[in-house]
Amino acid sequence: MDAWVNLAAAGLAVLTGLLGLTQYLNFKSKRQRQAEVGEAFARVVSGLAAGAEVERLSSAALLRRFFDAKSEFGQAGLPYAGDATKVIAAVLRTEATGNVQKILADSLASAPSLRSADLQRANLQGCYWGKGSNGQPLDLSEADLYGADLTGASLRGALMFKTTFREANLARCVLDGADCREANFDLANLREVRLNGTRLRGATFRGAMNLPPGLVSQLDADGVFVGEEFDRVPAPSPVGAGARRAFVSAPSVLAEMDQIALEQIMHGVTKAGWDPVRYLPFQYNHANPPAGVLGQIRDCDAVIVFGPPQVRIHVGSFAQSVGVPEEVRDQVTPSPWNQLEAGMAVGMDKPLLVVRRIAEGGVLDLESNFPTLRLIDLGLTGQLSKLSESVIRWCGEIDHSTNHTI
Repeated sequence: MDAWVNLAAAGLAVLTGLLGLTQYLNFKSKRQRQAEVGEAFARVVSGLAAGAEVERLSSAALLRRFFDAKSEFGQAGLPYAGDATKVIAAVLRTEATGNVQKILADSLASAPSLRSADLQRANLQGCYWGKGSNGQPLDLSEADLYGADLTGASLRGALMFKTTFREANLARCVLDGADCREANFDLANLREVRLNGTRLRGATFRGAMNLPPGLVSQLDADGVFVGEEFDRVPAPSPVGAGARRAFVSAPSVLAEMDQIALEQIMHGVTKAGWDPVRYLPFQYNHANPPAGVLGQIRDCDAVIVFGPPQVRIHVGSFAQSVGVPEEVRDQVTPSPWNQLEAGMAVGMDKPLLVVRRIAEGGVLDLESNFPTLRLIDLGLTGQLSKLSESVIRWCGEIDHSTNHTI
């Protein structure tokens, strides 16, 4: 009997040892596979940085394979799927629209997860995000698409609960049937966006531009959507018909207080029944940006210049024309683009509303009785809290005036 017990114990010991060895070999094999995938990932990323178009296209196509558990790059538990998502997002922040950009943008739909993904300022033009990697609607809930370019993109039926689209370009973007509850569309461009059957309860549209017809009536005083979904979007009106348009000149990067002021301005324009128009850096004609600005201002009925502090001069000199230079100390000025766009407005005799805060110089120093000009100084007590109402009143006075007198 003892012999059988000893034999069983010996057999169990051998079996335990074999199982331990197998687990060790499997662990070692998995670690080796992950290392091999890591080396392949580094080569693919290097190929994206290459100058040759063919190599960049090949590398862009290969990145998608890091999202596929059945591919040679997806083995050992998709070890580089998260890194691939981050690399694609980083490249798309600077990649011009084209073949490489389209491949990378479309590839993101295959990522295991885009929940809470950081896609700020990514060039996602024309991307097609129908179904996710699991065949279910793509889940972008709580993702950050601040300032992203989604022109002509298709996100039909996607889950985008609490997703941020602030300052994003959604021109001609398809959001039919998407779940955008509590999403942030503040200051976004919604020209010709499709929202048929889109769930929008609690979504915010403060200062959003080119709102679809019928959407404004479903927003409360704070720019929050009060229904459940947007049922139907009528065809857009022809250019030149319908609402007046106000060109809003403001820096694209603002401090928190200045961002609040800009939202008040945009909200006031919208509530007055006008369309706010901005010309952001991603829209520039890089060969001649001022020409693009000039065309936008020419097509608008009025111009609003918001000039917060952008440039601080500690010590310098300044001369008016050929006059004697004067010393300048501790002066804060707005963006040069504010001055350029204000000058274009004055040259075209457009009604001009100037909103200043601390900054000085140029158009910010014009007298309030200058022809066609209205000035709001946010340094005065109570001006910020009633800024939206002031903009609404200014737009209304233009609507009922024929001589630009404010």
